[in-house]
Amino acid sequence: MKVKEKTRKQRYREIISAEDKNLNSCVIELAEKYLADFPDSQGAWFMYSYALYRVDRFKDAKKAFFRTLELTENSDNNHSWIICKIGSIYQDSGHFHKAIEYFEKAHLSNQTEATFLIYKGVLL
Repeated sequence: MKVKEKTRKQRYREIISAEDKNLNSCVIELAEKYLADFPDSQGAWFMYSYALYRVDRFKDAKKAFFRTLELTENSDNNHSWIICKIGSIYQDSGHFHKAIEYFEKAHLSNQTEATFLIYKGVLL
């Protein structure tokens, strides 16, 4: 008996399900396979990036967040939050000046959001 292949939508939902349960290793594994087939999926890149961040794979997470940023419109509200998350990676890895720089970039990307200035202020 031949096993039926999962559709793109089913595979994406599996990543979401693993993400919802904070199963970071599963998210990473599922997203890597999914992104090999669908490399322009901004949502999959974001979930992949965030899972890498949560398991302290900061170097890989930073690369993945930069890829997510490339796929996100500058006017998109998520754009500023992705920039902020890159700042958090720098902060968590002890690169405070770079973190401040990215929190400032996030603020400039979305000047109505004060959270980025708070994150920046904590480091000053």
